[in-house]
Amino acid sequence: MINSSHSKTRSSHPHVPVSVKRVVVLLALCAGVLLMPATLSALDASRVFLADASASSAIDAAAARLNSTNAGDRDKAIEQLGQAAHSGSMVAVNDLTAFFQRDQMLAEHGLATARALAGSGSRRAYQVLIQGLGSDQSATRQYVAMAALEQDAQANVTPLLIAALGSPDVGIRTHSAQLLGYRHETTASDALLKATYDDEVAVREAAVWTLGTDLSFWQSLPRMHLLSFADPDARVRDAALRGIDHIQSDIAHVIGVAPSEILAITTASSNGTVYAATAKQLYTLHPDTTWQVVSTLPDAPMALTASGTEGQQVYLGTVSQGLYRSLDGGATWGRVQDGLPDSPGLSVTALAVDPTNQAQSSGVYMALGVTVGTTSLQTTPLGIFRSTDQGTTWARIDDGKAPLNGLTTQLTIDPATPNVLVGQTDSGAWRANIQ
Repeated sequence: MINSSHSKTRSSHPHVPVSVKRVVVLLALCAGVLLMPATLSALDASRVFLADASASSAIDAAAARLNSTNAGDRDKAIEQLGQAAHSGSMVAVNDLTAFFQRDQMLAEHGLATARALAGSGSRRAYQVLIQGLGSDQSATRQYVAMAALEQDAQANVTPLLIAALGSPDVGIRTHSAQLLGYRHETTASDALLKATYDDEVAVREAAVWTLGTDLSFWQSLPRMHLLSFADPDARVRDAALRGIDHIQSDIAHVIGVAPSEILAITTASSNGTVYAATAKQLYTLHPDTTWQVVSTLPDAPMALTASGTEGQQVYLGTVSQGLYRSLDGGATWGRVQDGLPDSPGLSVTALAVDPTNQAQSSGVYMALGVTVGTTSLQTTPLGIFRSTDQGTTWARIDDGKAPLNGLTTQLTIDPATPNVLVGQTDSGAWRANIQ
């Protein structure tokens, strides 16, 4: 018999009566959980709306202060609008643009406004500033636009400046060429080379200066040499000479010699290989490599040019031993004599390769002379010669005509006029049709 006082009994859960009020509370809680994300999203949207409204109100207030009679208030407004424009507000860009167009505010606030526009990184702002470079704009607006585009504009301004080289306004073309140099935009080199053909002297001068001095673009040397003696304007010729000197000094510094030791420089347009010659050695720079000594030269150089698909065909005009040719980038040399005068003291005073057919070197030209003397050398011209078989054989092409009126010291063919050979003598430039 089991003692009931020690037995364990299992009891059921206490009965909880269900009321309508409890059901309503539970349903409300469930609904609250389900609706919470939407409620939070609505709150976030409300906050964004309020923030946007607040920002818009602040921009409107800053724009209104641009009309303040207090210069300090206007300065603060420009700063606030600049910050908003940098954050992407086109309203602020438009407000700054309108203020930038007010001539009476340029002297006091032009630079600050231009810098605020440039700092926005906005295409619209850049276009406004580039228009400010126009020849019909005041000198003050041009100055502040130049300063802001040079110092404050981001990299995305470069395509716009390159495109501006084709503007119908000469002021915009000129200042854009200058700005591409000030900003050291090396990607603009091809566009700047094209600008050296501009009809306006100011544009050509700016493009040449930028290529030769600000960018020190070595591949522009053939064009520089042509402009240095053949451009009709003295300012462009002077800019080209300065550019050549600057590039020569730059190359000499990299090689480790004095600028005066560089006697000849050329670039193979087919692949951009650059060659530089001192009195005794040939140096080369292949794209994406460093300068290196290639060989010892057979005689002191007077002229140098290169061609071929890989820029490996190098022609060396010497002081007293005529013409040498290398087919391996200057590593080895062979003297060329077929079709040339058999004269002691034969000097090659200038060389040129047809730039439209560099790969085959089907057109190579040189000016020849005979140099005599000991302490005082004198060179007598012998004529202009051409080779159509990569420099193997040569034939005289001038027939004693105009080129022989003086010693030709420069010789080139412009890609823009490939059928015209251009030379320089003491009496000036000459041109000859070579079709």
